[in-house]
Amino acid sequence: MDAHANPQAVLVMGLPLDLGGNPGASLGCHRLLTAFRVMFASLGTTQAPDRWRPWAEHARVQALPYRLDHTYATWAAETGAAAVRALRAKEFPVLLGGNHLAVGAAYASLAEEIDDLYIVSLDAHYDIGDGTPAQELSHANFWSHVIPKPLLGRVRWIGPRRKPPADELHLSAVQASEWRSLGAETIVDSLGLSGKQVVLDIDLDVLDASVFPAAVSRTPAGPDVLELLALVSVIARRCQVRAVGVTEYNGLLDDALCTCEAVARAVTLHALDAILPAKPRADDGPTRS
Repeated sequence: MDAHANPQAVLVMGLPLDLGGNPGASLGCHRLLTAFRVMFASLGTTQAPDRWRPWAEHARVQALPYRLDHTYATWAAETGAAAVRALRAKEFPVLLGGNHLAVGAAYASLAEEIDDLYIVSLDAHYDIGDGTPAQELSHANFWSHVIPKPLLGRVRWIGPRRKPPADELHLSAVQASEWRSLGAETIVDSLGLSGKQVVLDIDLDVLDASVFPAAVSRTPAGPDVLELLALVSVIARRCQVRAVGVTEYNGLLDDALCTCEAVARAVTLHALDAILPAKPRADDGPTRS
């Protein structure tokens, strides 16, 4: 099985959006975008790790800000279309967002583009139900608002701290309390993900609150960073990962050393290291603009 889509390029898309009660999320997104711009600018130099040098002319960063003339619907349509364009251009999309309202439209568009695509959400919360009307735009109800109901059957949650909110939704999940006892390989098998095409959604509040406090919805009883990285590695090896999203780094809640920014960067880079091949495809592809 080809575990990768053999992309010709990698595109880091910044989706700085603060909607949904998460002030500071756009700051976190901008910080990560800046870090990737600096890293990509150095790829052709001796300062860059050997592993990444073949990507020097095949890696770029794009910010898609929320403008004053946007509504959420128009902005979501633009971000979804941009993610699909990247995929069609054989670019590997990396979606950096404030929270799920930022990246969710891109997930939905990618799932509509790829008929059998699954969304694997590493998250402390389901962000669905909880009594909020589906038509209300809120982070706590984002799946109901952003993801069409037929696509919910293709979402797999890993890391929630409780049981699914409604039995009638038939949600597929492995709770955080089972993470350590089952192990990464068994988790992937139990959710039927082996060999599937997936979008890997990493909500950083899935980490234990003591490990990653720079999130609005920080929650105890979660995995540590090494456990998260181990699971990401297994998903990368066992599944065909077509895109990665990383959300919930809130820059206003970080410490003076920006410790959580370093964690967010490390998680994102680890995912790319595990997913991307050693070099881009041999045929000519999009280059950094």
